[in-house]
Amino acid sequence: MNFSYQSNLQQMNDYDNTCFCCKQNYDDHQRKPFLLACGDVICLLCYNNQKNNAKNKQVQCPINSSHLYPINESDTNQLSMQKLQQNDFYPIKCQDHLNENANIYCKQQNKLVCSVCLQTDPHAHFLQDQSLHFAFERKYLDESLEKMLPILSNEIKEIQSQIDRINQFINKEREFQIQEIQNMIEKIFNILKFSKNTNKAAPKDQIKKKLKDQGQIFNFISNFSQFLQFNLYYRDTFKQFHQPRNDEEQKYAQGQNQEEVKANEQIDYLVAETLGKLEEADRPKYLEFRRLVDIHLETLKIKNLKDKSKLLPISGKSTLIFKATNDGFVGSSFHQKCNNQGPTISFILSEHGQVFGGYTSVSWTTPYSYSYFSDLKAFIFSLSKNTLLKQYQNFSHSVYHQGEQLMCFGYGGDIYISYGCNTRSDSYCNLGGTYKPKRKDHKNQILNAQDYLGGSVRFRVIEIEVYQIQA
Repeated sequence: MNFSYQSNLQQMNDYDNTCFCCKQNYDDHQRKPFLLACGDVICLLCYNNQKNNAKNKQVQCPINSSHLYPINESDTNQLSMQKLQQNDFYPIKCQDHLNENANIYCKQQNKLVCSVCLQTDPHAHFLQDQSLHFAFERKYLDESLEKMLPILSNEIKEIQSQIDRINQFINKEREFQIQEIQNMIEKIFNILKFSKNTNKAAPKDQIKKKLKDQGQIFNFISNFSQFLQFNLYYRDTFKQFHQPRNDEEQKYAQGQNQEEVKANEQIDYLVAETLGKLEEADRPKYLEFRRLVDIHLETLKIKNLKDKSKLLPISGKSTLIFKATNDGFVGSSFHQKCNNQGPTISFILSEHGQVFGGYTSVSWTTPYSYSYFSDLKAFIFSLSKNTLLKQYQNFSHSVYHQGEQLMCFGYGGDIYISYGCNTRSDSYCNLGGTYKPKRKDHKNQILNAQDYLGGSVRFRVIEIEVYQIQA
């Protein structure tokens, strides 16, 4: 029997590329246009249904019941497929005009638009310069997205690999080396920092609730990685330093309770939280600040002021009362937290990574204008250089109190920390007014008194911590 393909072409036109049987659009997968031996066309899915229900190994054409032909005497209609590929049954719809297809790309607005968009503002420029627009074909996206599939597949494998490692770590299934843990955390951070998922997922909501927003999750993970590296690097130092050296310290070490353990855990969290507030370039500086400050705070527990491990000639219990990254780099916050607190020691971190500060036994105050105070016990220091600077003149100007500024030590500003010092480079350390500067370093090189403490004549401040000292 000879059949013509004319009916096939007529079908494609008459039924607008839909299958006669199921009334669904053809596609290039399950519903490919399938050419029957009689010349009629149905979709592949409908043909398979016909074939499965065939009697006497013959298929009856659903369009014309008089057409009978053996099973498998049909094939994909290549002519129809060519016509099908010229049509787009699932076009990209315009966001502003839902019934219109977005098939034109506007270079000026960097977006897909429809023909209706072109007739309205802000696309009036289309009339003057049509080169700003060009016809957008779906194949551009098809090709790009197709290339992304293997990349995404690899990402899925990497995510699954990290999930497996985390489960192994949590469930204690094997040993982990330090570097492997660091790499795991860094990879998790790299995965999460590109996540924009806003679906309501219980675990994610719990994390967001705990850390306030998604951005802090990323910072927390990144900071934890840095903090882990910091602790691991200095672990031996801390262990050696914390070894009890006499009966009194041994008794103190044995007396540590659960509350102190919890306090240490809180400190760890605060460190990670602080890192999240700093620029990436300032984070290593803060970690060194944290290391130096913690080491010297530990020496305050040693009552013997002549102990060789002590740079700071004071002893007592230290309590953090002001932290600039939390409380603000302004005089009002400083004085609200530090006034009338008795002896205090202040630690300052400059933008150059220099850690320095000062001690005063006189309570900070907020005078009506400004006032100098004599304090023979006051001193200033550099933790970065491990040096102590004592008073040698102008003893009536040991410390300077003024409500607008944060703190000042010495006549003329041996240390002068101004308000807004985290964004403004107008703080300075002009040594020599009251506190004796170091003239030469250990290599006998002449030192500049104006940049000795802060690292430059004027500088920005990254962090300030003030501790109350109780004997």
